[in-house]
Amino acid sequence: MVGADQIRRLCGGRLPVLRQCALAIAIVLVLIFEGILAVLVTAGAEAPWQLWLAAGGFYFFYIGMCLLAFMPPRDPVTLLIEFEDERRE
Repeated sequence: MVGADQIRRLCGGRLPVLRQCALAIAIVLVLIFEGILAVLVTAGAEAPWQLWLAAGGFYFFYIGMCLLAFMPPRDPVTLLIEFEDERRE
């Protein structure tokens, strides 16, 4: 619920589905990243170097999904005005 509260705060009380999906994808990506790191740590020097590239790629996309989920809206003033109008109704 922490992520949903953060998204609501950024989006003026709304909880857009695409931002929720971006957060869910980010969580899956970080779990895959941690799994690859566990394999790398366990295998040690025997691990192929390509796994390091895969881990870096998953982390890169994880950061991208977090940015999509938690990036402020383009026009927060409009969102606040719309949110206030909805509360009055």
